[in-house]
Amino acid sequence: MNRTLSQVKEFLELLIEQQGANASCAALIFTKEDVFTMDENGNEVYYSEEITNNVLNDLDETEWVLQKGIDCIEDYIEDYTK
Repeated sequence: MNRTLSQVKEFLELLIEQQGANASCAALIFTKEDVFTMDENGNEVYYSEEITNNVLNDLDETEWVLQKGIDCIEDYIEDYTK
């Protein structure tokens, strides 16, 4: 399920409380501004709120994105601990 920016803010505030304001992190955030295609003239074409929400929801539920992040973490740890 995709989240609102307000929900992300609440989650970040909780993480800051738990880990501190200077804790390192990596993040990918996609918003409605990222859901577009280009027309034949090179102009950005945006979509209805329904389509945009469906796209973001599907992306949020895509295990591949999460698994790729976990794979990267494991690869980097292996590289740095050799």
